Amino acid sequence: MIQYCKLYINRGGKKMKKLLSIFVAVFFILSCFVASASSIFEINESIEWEQSEILILSGSDELDQYQPVMNFFAPVGPVYIAPEINYMSAQSFIPTRNLLTRVELMAGKNSTTTFDFNLAIRDDLLGADLTSLSLSPDAFPTENFSWVEFDFDDISVTPGNTYFIVAYTTDSPDNWYAWGAMLLDVYPHGMVWLSEDEGSSWENDANVDCTFATYGLNNTAPGIPSINGPDSGKTKTDYDYILKSMDAEGDDVYYYIDWGDGTFQEWDGPYASEMEVTFSHSWDEEGTYLIKAKAKDEYNAESDWAELEVVIPRSRQGFYNFYVFDWLFEHFPNVFSLLKYLLGV
Repeated sequence: MIQYCKLYINRGGKKMKKLLSIFVAVFFILSCFVASASSIFEINESIEWEQSEILILSGSDELDQYQPVMNFFAPVGPVYIAPEINYMSAQSFIPTRNLLTRVELMAGKNSTTTFDFNLAIRDDLLGADLTSLSLSPDAFPTENFSWVEFDFDDISVTPGNTYFIVAYTTDSPDNWYAWGAMLLDVYPHGMVWLSEDEGSSWENDANVDCTFATYGLNNTAPGIPSINGPDSGKTKTDYDYILKSMDAEGDDVYYYIDWGDGTFQEWDGPYASEMEVTFSHSWDEEGTYLIKAKAKDEYNAESDWAELEVVIPRSRQGFYNFYVFDWLFEHFPNVFSLLKYLLGV
């Protein structure tokens, strides 16, 4: 077992190689507790997903990535074998769907745990949370394990990229959780990571995987919006343009408009799918302008561009004045000389 659990950590500013990981250390300590009939987490040799109660929502999301077996656990918090260290644990995974809807973990808590269990999704262990959710100790079994659901707000992810489920809790004495893990490389698309310094640095073990299940959907972008409005007009006059887009999942939509004159309507919304939305615009100079508009849903999936060409001719007053002078010069060719005489030029 030791060969699967080599961890490299920093202590006192020096990099040291641990031949015994925290997993193995806990194993032997818990074995002693078993012998003394003390209260411990009940750990089976292998807890199968099918044998566990799975939380299923009424939504349309689907199981994506998962690792359902365990024979040990990863620490979350200042576990009693190393109370001076507030452990953070993480499991990497690679989604195949572009929308992540929720996560389940096989986990439990110590009987003295009083602070929340915090779960975050990141695309970089040292980066910001893409989403996060905290659950109170009441959501976890005491000194045992069960599947616990984290139903956070849905987020967009990129299929094929690596993401991290990050677990942590408050640094307080006797406040710790256990996250089920398997001391074998049973999930081929990720591994376990541990931090002993509040997430400032992480060390991984490619031969250990925590229990988890991710759920998701394949989100589609909204349809190309329609643009209804005049295709010609005059300068410095406001014209209304009505945009409408349908989202296949019924998500709210936002609109972005390029008016073709160097001005833009930044993402505006949200609006209900298929709702007609009116935008107004005027052009200061004559010319031919190409209005371009696109829609995106609340998960930032963007449609292709819609286009409408608008012609803004010379203003009516300018055209009228030009017409009058043209008519005068055509019918009275000497009028120009007369005007010069009258104006003294």
